[in-house]
Amino acid sequence: MIISRTQVQNLLRVYEPNNITNPNAKTEPITNTRKADEVDISDQSKLKQRILQNINKVSPVREERVEQLKSQFNKGSYEIKGDKVAEEMIYRLLTDELV
Repeated sequence: MIISRTQVQNLLRVYEPNNITNPNAKTEPITNTRKADEVDISDQSKLKQRILQNINKVSPVREERVEQLKSQFNKGSYEIKGDKVAEEMIYRLLTDELV
């Protein structure tokens, strides 16, 4: 299907705002009735956002602790305690589910 220039111009004339089909009809000004966009964030989401911001402020690497562990490992005095590892894994799992 080919649309000619004349057809496009005729269509534009039909939809022109000044096109009056009934000269006796009253024209009312068009008012903008659009509402502004809104975003409503729940209190729980706000809390999560604050927690994540605070977590990001804390450095994930504690240099003193890393050096201490390296020293213990190199000396052969570093001990792995299975119950402490398991406890920490469970704690982190529960924390991740809450956040």
